[in-house]
Amino acid sequence: MVTTPILFHVNLFESKFLEANCSLETMFRKTRDYGADGIELRLNQGRFGGPDYWESLLAAQEKYPQQVLSFGTILNLTSPDEDVRRVSIDDWVRALEFLAPRLPFTVLNVLTGRLEDANVSSSIYEKHGSHLQTDEIQQAQIVGLKEAVARTETLGVRLAMETHQGFLHDLALPAATLAEAVNSKRLGVLLDYGNMIGFQPIPDLEETIRTLGKRITSLHLKNSFLTGTRPPVRCGLGDGAINHHTYLQIVREQTETMPPLTIEFPRAGDREYFAKQDLAYLRDLLETLDKD
Repeated sequence: MVTTPILFHVNLFESKFLEANCSLETMFRKTRDYGADGIELRLNQGRFGGPDYWESLLAAQEKYPQQVLSFGTILNLTSPDEDVRRVSIDDWVRALEFLAPRLPFTVLNVLTGRLEDANVSSSIYEKHGSHLQTDEIQQAQIVGLKEAVARTETLGVRLAMETHQGFLHDLALPAATLAEAVNSKRLGVLLDYGNMIGFQPIPDLEETIRTLGKRITSLHLKNSFLTGTRPPVRCGLGDGAINHHTYLQIVREQTETMPPLTIEFPRAGDREYFAKQDLAYLRDLLETLDKD
């Protein structure tokens, strides 16, 4: 029996059509209606923060309960101002202290602050993020992550740095290096290989997974056609350059159990149709892997 949690990413509901009028209750209801186990939301990002937002989350969960939730947060650990970095962590911890006892989440997606060259197109992934690393930036992120881990220990949550372009932890090796430096079982890596195929050269899938190994605590899943454009052209999970059968098979071998999976929808068109399509594909794939 397949027990791996499958979540929808909030970007399912962030198309231009829904952006202005899609409430949290609508997101929660549709996530349940379509058959996913939960949703990954944003926390402390623009309008996705503050006591009113927290209360809306509780109301939506009470009306349309999710089995599991996750939250993505950007901590401003790349700021040269120590006070800015501290306030970023303070605000995030305050939100978690309110939400953790009241909502079903255990793994949190943490991004440590944008690291980009303003003179280079953001679509040239390999010229940003870890490409711009300095010892000073690295040390500030290690200190900040250690504080984040320590201050959330009593809340029973795990943190996972997403391999996302434009951040220090964009690729497997820099993410693994950060995690090793922090040296906590409560800090892992959220592997998003769908982001990584936008780099040149494209990181090898198997090497990426083996580099991270048991540090992988969750996955973001999306796919793309490699047409030579930057960024690549997004498509359904069962299409495109990534063979998710091979991908998830190797992940399971390295992590021993399949981590939570979150489907993303950063593409044009009817995202709600895509949600049903990708969820059906993924559930079928997990059943196939259980029989392999």
